Amino acid sequence: FDHAITMVKFRGRSYWLEPTLAHQGGRFPHLAGVPYDYALPIAPGQKDLARIPAPTAPQPTERTTERYAVERDGALSLRVSTVYLDADADWMRDNIVSKSPAQIEKDYLKFYAGLYPGIETAAPIRFRDDRDTNRIVVEERYRLTADKLGAHGLNAKFPVKASSLDDYDDAPPEGRRTPYAFTVPLNKTHRIEVVTPDRRPGAPDAVTVDGVVFRYGFKAEQAGDTLTFDYHLEGKSDALWPKDIARFRADSAAVK
Repeated sequence: FDHAITMVKFRGRSYWLEPTLAHQGGRFPHLAGVPYDYALPIAPGQKDLARIPAPTAPQPTERTTERYAVERDGALSLRVSTVYLDADADWMRDNIVSKSPAQIEKDYLKFYAGLYPGIETAAPIRFRDDRDTNRIVVEERYRLTADKLGAHGLNAKFPVKASSLDDYDDAPPEGRRTPYAFTVPLNKTHRIEVVTPDRRPGAPDAVTVDGVVFRYGFKAEQAGDTLTFDYHLEGKSDALWPKDIARFRADSAAVK
């Protein structure tokens, strides 16, 4: 034991609180749970460890929407909106404070520039934080001119990637003898909308994975000049056992 937390009994239920979370949002009792599994309450007659209920995320706690649209002058505009809730909002709030909005804007631009050379920020990044409900919205705006689209061949082959779904990109090596830990709960959605007035690209086939550690779903729909990709990723387990590493690698390969 190397840490102290707080248990509060309220209306017949025990709540476990983490006092060191400086940037936690929400109001008691609606706070993100702690993933500590067990604790030893300091109380008269207490002899056994108490089980801490595992945090859950029945609804997505990170929802990202990217909208790519070809403008009349041939340039490409990109709007990104991400909604963070519960523990993900706590993480994002801490990230904003520790890094600064300017650094986050720089990091995000660097990511998109790796996919689309020449892309530029079209408006300053915006953060809207409703701390009482523990909800943060991050909005980004980018633009890629027509000449840069053509110079890098992006008008012929334009890559899109659900960048928020990278939690299971890394896998332990074959031969590992101990379990490999993952963060839970995890529940994310990611939507990509591509608006191409002069093209009608076909929608790819749907994909469903009920993996050993996570569930993943992908579907696409073509409606007029808009192609929409919808992704959903949900964690099932906080541990990957050595016997399941090969299966996990196959599951991860199916995530687009």
